[in-house]
Amino acid sequence: MRSCDRQMWFIDACAGPAVEEADPLPLLSVPEGRPVAARSQAVYLASSPGDLAAVDLRRRGGLFSLELLEVFRETAPWGFADPYALHEELSSRFDEMREQGRTRQAPVFQRYGPPSTTS
Repeated sequence: MRSCDRQMWFIDACAGPAVEEADPLPLLSVPEGRPVAARSQAVYLASSPGDLAAVDLRRRGGLFSLELLEVFRETAPWGFADPYALHEELSSRFDEMREQGRTRQAPVFQRYGPPSTTS
């Protein structure tokens, strides 16, 4: 997308295959291109590769999504100009839940592009 220089992706799914497919998936060609130096992407994954993403049955949703929405509610208007700050907040919440034995899930943050700015 030409006009989106700062992109954030939130993926609440297991970061690895949960079920092996009986038939191989068809090969898809990926368009070729060059990285855009000014474009920044922040990717937040609900779990580490090979780990499971928890579901909170009582609250009816993925634990990662529910916590993410809670962070957004608590910080409205959303004040995370630096995408790493959001990762720090989510990590802190999940660290606490792991210490309490509520989950084993550990979200992952990946960043692509130029260094972040806090504008």
